[in-house]
Amino acid sequence: MPMFTRYDSEGKDTAMAALSSGSIPSNSGNRSVYSDRVTLSHITSNPSLGAEKQPAFFSVRGYISFIKADQAMWYRACKTCNKKVTESTGAGYWCESCQKNDEECNLRYIMVVKVIDASGEAFISTFNEEAEKIIGCSADELDSLRSQVTYCIPVS
Repeated sequence: MPMFTRYDSEGKDTAMAALSSGSIPSNSGNRSVYSDRVTLSHITSNPSLGAEKQPAFFSVRGYISFIKADQAMWYRACKTCNKKVTESTGAGYWCESCQKNDEECNLRYIMVVKVIDASGEAFISTFNEEAEKIIGCSADELDSLRSQVTYCIPVS
């Protein structure tokens, strides 16, 4: 029996969808996301990448092999600015950025996934817009679904 049964039966024929598109920032203007395509091994084997004060941007073509679910997949965010909020002692949520308290907040993804390509693998943080494309729903919707699930433990 093959190790990648689902991949063999249906995944290998599925078209690859881009999680983000357009251009990436650079010092010399915007470039295509494909002009800086690299392999994962290129990134993981070069410790100097990202050592500068400015972040390094890459385009990688790979597959998500694992979603790390043993940590929070989202955070509570201000409805106005999307920054992280803290629960207030009274009611609602405090946004340090907006300097205001609000009764409600949004959930926004910050999800860690393992990506693989022909050269290797790496854990990558995905943020709200890309994570919604991966999961297929908003963090608020997933939290609502999660709260509706009943867990059954089989008795042997």
